[in-house]
Amino acid sequence: LPIDLAGGLIVATSVPSTLSSAAVMARKANGDETVSIFTTLITNIGCVVITPVWLVMLLGVHVELSLPDMITQLCLVVLAPILLVQLVRRQSQRFCRWADGRRMGLAVGCQIGILSMVMLGAVHMADRWQAQAAAASPDVQAWGYWSTLLLVVGLGMLIHLAALAGAWYAALWTGVSLPERKAVSFSASQKTLMIGLNLAIECGVNIVPMITYHVFQLLVDALIAQRWSRSGKR
Repeated sequence: LPIDLAGGLIVATSVPSTLSSAAVMARKANGDETVSIFTTLITNIGCVVITPVWLVMLLGVHVELSLPDMITQLCLVVLAPILLVQLVRRQSQRFCRWADGRRMGLAVGCQIGILSMVMLGAVHMADRWQAQAAAASPDVQAWGYWSTLLLVVGLGMLIHLAALAGAWYAALWTGVSLPERKAVSFSASQKTLMIGLNLAIECGVNIVPMITYHVFQLLVDALIAQRWSRSGKR
């Protein structure tokens, strides 16, 4: 793979789990939704240190990354909002009622923000893709684009399923209950799009792997959750 796409896959692998879809999948599969929320919170807090270390180790040779700068940025993007919201909720019941009554509007606002990041990343990568396409032959342009895209999707799904299976068997080995295993599996494999896009743009890698990972994880996990909900087994 080109370094841009390979770097995008590394970013997708390194980012923490997402709260909303992991909780939805756990609920759909008759899993423990509380465990998925707790796991997501832990991974998002831990990513402040763990994710920059992974990215510097895996991308540092090809992309100029500053570990202190990345940790600072993730503290502002991830840790600060979590702590601020929890602090306000503890101090103000009025804020709790206001937020609970406007969940739909807040969710729409979040989606608009994510779509804005997608557009920003697309604009950021457009010139680089055009230069690469102009340098390639017509046959490579026609065949290489689609084959590379399919390879990115396939590798993303392989990473996703490996994370899901690894979490499932790790939870099985530790002896947790079936509903908790389902929740842990989804939380370990579902990746947050917002943080992934932000890091991909900052690292100068392609955002396509992060987007395709996010889209296909929803499709694949929806099928898995449906099967688990019917069978009551793994």
